[in-house]
Amino acid sequence: PDGTYTWNCLAYDNASLSDWADSNWTVTVNYTVANNPPTVSNVILSSTSGNNLTTDNLTVIYDVSDPDNDSVKNITNWYMDGNSITKLNMPFEGGSNLTWTKDYSGFGNNGIVSGSAWNSSGGYDGFGAYKFDGSNDLIQVPDSSLWDIKKTDNITIEMWIKLASTIPGTYANLWGDWNGPCVQIYRTGGSDYLIWYGGGSGISQSNAVTLTPGTWYHIVVVKTAQTNVTFYQNMVNVGSAVPSDNDVTPDYIGIGGDEGGEYFNGTIDEVRIYNGSLSEEQIKALYENKTYFIVSQETAIGDTWKACVTPNDEAVDGTEVCSNNLTIVSDATPPVINLIAPDNNSEDIDGTILFEYNVTDDESAVNSCKSVSYTHLRAHETSLHLVCRLLLE
Repeated sequence: PDGTYTWNCLAYDNASLSDWADSNWTVTVNYTVANNPPTVSNVILSSTSGNNLTTDNLTVIYDVSDPDNDSVKNITNWYMDGNSITKLNMPFEGGSNLTWTKDYSGFGNNGIVSGSAWNSSGGYDGFGAYKFDGSNDLIQVPDSSLWDIKKTDNITIEMWIKLASTIPGTYANLWGDWNGPCVQIYRTGGSDYLIWYGGGSGISQSNAVTLTPGTWYHIVVVKTAQTNVTFYQNMVNVGSAVPSDNDVTPDYIGIGGDEGGEYFNGTIDEVRIYNGSLSEEQIKALYENKTYFIVSQETAIGDTWKACVTPNDEAVDGTEVCSNNLTIVSDATPPVINLIAPDNNSEDIDGTILFEYNVTDDESAVNSCKSVSYTHLRAHETSLHLVCRLLLE
């Protein structure tokens, strides 16, 4: 084992005389145990009902083991129709260091670390994260056409942040290029801030939010084409605005800082950029750390989903294993109509009949019947057939 040891020697001469000699030599032994990577197996993707309907949530389950009994973080990346739903998936876990951190999106956008200090247990979940000093620390993401955002594009930016103190200046860049696209925080005074989304020459901003130093906050920004930009803090909608009406092509993507010198003072964890506008239900799941979960609002008939899981033991990755494919299908059961009034075989009515009913369906809400009343029914008419056509929304 590790420790400092003293060397002793017992010597004999030809007359068989002997004596001990204590040496002043010491040896320090550093004993390093080889780390064995964790493993994941039996990765299975399933739906709530087992029928893979649009009303089902999707859950990926798996078995995880670590030969050294280390704590394991399971990093999940989702694919829809064979395409990663993330452009960037940076959890900042084991293997990260002072110069490099891994992207798990499948696009290989590994970050180049400049000055930021990695802490293996400094994240919001007790796993890895990066500390930024507010002076010149940042992580640079490789320039790519992935970051060319058109005004008609949908995109979601997600991360956890914890301020060490109020930021040094008025602005701090969390992700992106100060020329756009980017997410920044703007201090209005004390611990009061606005969250900004920059799209070139235009800025969209949240309502006022409080960011108290030493407290973790889940920040999500959702851009939906040219319609709006919606801001979330800890899964709560904190305002929306109209996005800028232009396309942006950045030449620099930074985390925790940018080439304009807008540096963040604190810790950032779990940075993910999604190629689409996430629903409020999915944002809530992410806030609850359910990265193994896709809500029904994210799926549509014909989608084929898959989840790939990489186990990490705070030091190294195990081998990534992907689940089975799961395709979303339509419900084969027709909607059910329950007639409430009038009663069957009720007395003759001379005038207008109003039909009261309700409709249920296993999968979707339904539109109203196309025909729900009949006017000028006369007593001599012995039968009436109404056609009620139900449409799935």
